[in-house]
Amino acid sequence: MTQPDPSNDEVFVDPEKLRRTRRKVILIIVLILVALPIVTWLSACWIISDRVEAELDKIRARGEPVTIAEMIPPLIPDEENGALLLVEAIQEFERIQKDPDLATLWNNCQNEIRESLDWAQENPSDIQKLLESFAPVLDKMDEGLGMPDFWFDLPYELGFQVEFSELIGLSSLEALLQMRALNALQKSDGDEALEQATHILRLSNTIERTPLLVVALLRTGHQNTSCRLTVHILSHGSPSPEGLRETATLLSSSMPTRESLGRSIYFERVLGIQIIDSVLKRQLSADSRPLSASKSLVLLLQRPILLLDKQLYLKNFRQNMEMYVKPFYENIMPTPRKKNFPFWAKLARVLDLNIVGVREGFAYAEAQAKLTALACYIKADQLEGKAFPADLRAFDKDLITDPFSGRPFEFKRSEEQIVLYSVGEDGKDDGGIQPEDEVEPGKYSIAPPEETKDFYLVIPLKP
Repeated sequence: MTQPDPSNDEVFVDPEKLRRTRRKVILIIVLILVALPIVTWLSACWIISDRVEAELDKIRARGEPVTIAEMIPPLIPDEENGALLLVEAIQEFERIQKDPDLATLWNNCQNEIRESLDWAQENPSDIQKLLESFAPVLDKMDEGLGMPDFWFDLPYELGFQVEFSELIGLSSLEALLQMRALNALQKSDGDEALEQATHILRLSNTIERTPLLVVALLRTGHQNTSCRLTVHILSHGSPSPEGLRETATLLSSSMPTRESLGRSIYFERVLGIQIIDSVLKRQLSADSRPLSASKSLVLLLQRPILLLDKQLYLKNFRQNMEMYVKPFYENIMPTPRKKNFPFWAKLARVLDLNIVGVREGFAYAEAQAKLTALACYIKADQLEGKAFPADLRAFDKDLITDPFSGRPFEFKRSEEQIVLYSVGEDGKDDGGIQPEDEVEPGKYSIAPPEETKDFYLVIPLKP
């Protein structure tokens, strides 16, 4: 075998050593290629997590809640808790309603009254039968409404799956109060009828501190029922001036407050944060489907995007709240604002709360309560022989302020009637009653807000 000549000018390279070197270089390149996305992923998670924490710190600095524990109303002693009796009343209602004939009668009466309150005056025996059948429910409810405080035991530990199981039951109690008012009206007891209308407001106030948005919206429904019923009583009953003023006072003081609505909106944000965190922890799929091993891996790889999604959700909510804290008339938006979410912001888009729509519903509830209270005050003055007002300056400034314009409600007076109206969500004065609106002469009437340009209440000057 020929040995290499050391005196030769050519450098000898060991082939085996060269192969080992090449393998090392390839291995290093592969490791770099593998490590680079991992380092990038870790860096992105760290940087974006820092930004998310900064957003949460801003929320905490404003004194706003970021956990469900911060949203739970404080406990109250059982002996002071009227909610326990209301829950018992709901359970008793459900027990009695198991009678199929009674359930059928209940549903029929509910549907007819929803269409027209006048139906109750034409069918008093049906209303009387229901009131007698559900007398134990009404007794328990009256006892509960007389208690000093209310705390409903919600399963807050379920987080975003929490439900207010008494929601339908409270609506049933409201319907019973409405029937009792209509029954009193049939017996020409106007003050008793008004008292039952105000009981609906008291029932609404029992859930003021329960921080679910659906509960806040239920309160506007209770208020709508009470106002509609009160206007009906003004037309068909003979309440006393004292009863009317008491009703007006309760109407103006029982409107869902900005504080209670804000509490509900904050709770929605807390639930949204928990949903995103559950996705980040791979406890929940972004599309709410069961998690497979592959889906869990995909969510893990998507963590930086999900963190960006959470950051966008928090920023968007803050901007919404900045708009919410201003009066409605400073943010008039005839159509809901369209938000341009990035294509990757799936959770922020799904969890987005249209605060414009929520504020609009509460503004209508406020306008309705104020107009109804004004009608009660004017009716009380009329019964005492006082002159009808030429304008609204004699009333409290807050009471006459239209939530949609920031100005006093519009006031039109003719020989037959006074028309008070709000300009509605578009902020434009369309003249109140429109030619196509059907208003019965000599009757109090309030316009359904979804069916009119201006939201009006008619006060007849002549019976």
